[in-house]
Amino acid sequence: MTRLRTTTLLVALSLFISAATAHAEWAWVLWQHITFGTGSQVTTEPVDGHPTRPACGAAIKAVLDTAEASRSETMLVTVDRAASSVVTLVKTKTGKVEPFSSFSLVCLPDTVDPRGAKGK
Repeated sequence: MTRLRTTTLLVALSLFISAATAHAEWAWVLWQHITFGTGSQVTTEPVDGHPTRPACGAAIKAVLDTAEASRSETMLVTVDRAASSVVTLVKTKTGKVEPFSSFSLVCLPDTVDPRGAKGK
């Protein structure tokens, strides 16, 4: 039940973050880098587009505020506002604390793709 509630909360947070997709007409794109568990694989995806850098920064602040508010007895959330990152740990039934996910957010000009060049 705890794992289900944590997963549901993470999915809800991800949906909040990705409510809109990045559009070409936006000058700034909010990117999300996600790692699940202790894995080394990082998924990078565009989350939203904004007309200005301050608007994109405000979106990051809103996501971090939501993440901070999602703390519970079974889910420990650490927010690093300077790095625009969130680390989520889950407390198991045995009381052990395990990494669940981490993500960081960054605003980049729409001409920059942090995933690198695309092959043909």
